[in-house]
Amino acid sequence: MGSPMTIAWVSPVVLQWVPTIEGTSIPADDKWQEPNRIWQHVRRRLSSSTTLHDREDAIVALRRAIDRRIRHLNEVYRFRSIPGVNRKAKLIDILKDLRIAHPIMFGKLARLRNLIEHNGGTPLDHEICEELVEFS
Repeated sequence: MGSPMTIAWVSPVVLQWVPTIEGTSIPADDKWQEPNRIWQHVRRRLSSSTTLHDREDAIVALRRAIDRRIRHLNEVYRFRSIPGVNRKAKLIDILKDLRIAHPIMFGKLARLRNLIEHNGGTPLDHEICEELVEFS
């Protein structure tokens, strides 16, 4: 059974409004292209060789590419200015709350990159690196 119908009065002035299209434009700057160039570099490194150094380079570069994408998106859309957003939260957490990004794989990539950069750890096997490339 349907819900009861509600009748509302709308002023005839509404019918005289001129429709407009509003939105955002994508700036023609290099910031949009740089993360993609980094990602392509990672794909080449993983497809041409699978040495330890290639995998380390891939992980570090992927983290850099994602970070630059997120920062540039924030410059354009100013996520912290959205009402109801926790302005003190990390940007990735804000994107999660807004359902723009899912930080599980991002967190995995960040932990792996930190292990390589700060603790001299080694990245996982080639398959894990490929999964992280697909995610980004």
